[in-house]
Amino acid sequence: MDKRFNIVTGWIILLTLLFTGCIRDGVRNCEEDTRIRFQFVYDYNADERDKFAEQVDHISLFIYDTETGLLEDSFEFYREDMEENHTVSVMLPAGRHTAVAWGNCHTQHYRIHAPETTASMQLEMTCITGQVMTQTNPGSLFHTSNTFEVIEGSEYTVPISLIKNSNRVKVIIKGLSEEDKKTAESLLVFRMTSNNWKYNFDNSIRSEEAIVYIPEYHREENEGEEDDISVTFYPLRLFSYDEETALFLRYRNAMTGRETVLERALIPYLLKAVEEPVAASRNHVLTKNDDDNEYLDRHDDYEVTFIMEVDADGNITLDEWDRINQGEELG
Repeated sequence: MDKRFNIVTGWIILLTLLFTGCIRDGVRNCEEDTRIRFQFVYDYNADERDKFAEQVDHISLFIYDTETGLLEDSFEFYREDMEENHTVSVMLPAGRHTAVAWGNCHTQHYRIHAPETTASMQLEMTCITGQVMTQTNPGSLFHTSNTFEVIEGSEYTVPISLIKNSNRVKVIIKGLSEEDKKTAESLLVFRMTSNNWKYNFDNSIRSEEAIVYIPEYHREENEGEEDDISVTFYPLRLFSYDEETALFLRYRNAMTGRETVLERALIPYLLKAVEEPVAASRNHVLTKNDDDNEYLDRHDDYEVTFIMEVDADGNITLDEWDRINQGEELG
């Protein structure tokens, strides 16, 4: 009877320790850990207000030893299960730690590889076949990393401010004939190329091979004016120093059958609107030369307009776009 009681009691104690997260690698116990709260916010945006509740529904959180880069623990949190003010609590030992969080990467379009160390962690977009996107919009993605110190017995809150890694780039095309608007999706083959689909733990780009983004086409109704055609892309994080991300247009001349391929570097055009200092943000004036990429990180919604002209011979001109080799493969 006593032996059976001792066995049952032992199992209860072991299970309690396991479910409270107090044993890791068989050497940790509750007395060594301190409760730390993480408060998630997404106020690093153009409106400078917290949009976490509006745009983030899930967090994948990884805690690393800052010195060794080794994973100490990982957690999955849904927004509705968080505490007040989007706060979560975890138990951690004293020392310096690095928190890495990805928001909304729980969908089928994103995957985290090798999170065992900061050096090996890799997040990638998965809706790609043959380096071409299979989804026009893979959904929003957020990131943050933060190094902090835990002092034994000192409970406090670590603020975690997210950066949005996904964007909406809407291209408005004016000047098409009414007949061309009806077949715009087949007549005008728009694509975007970029290598921004794979990331390290610190949100830097890991990939070198470019992928092809495919767009959504829509007819834009304008009250009192002719309708336009819009082409919308949903690229991931954009960088001010990026010279690779570009828009392409392949246009087939209906009369001659020849194809014209035009190219436009995206980032310089998006930053063209901020060549002069613009609105102050947290006592900082944003310019297109910001080394910290703040303008592009804060903005996630862009709309640009181009005027298209087709001459009597069917040749195409798109203002500020460069003509490149005929027959360029766009996917």
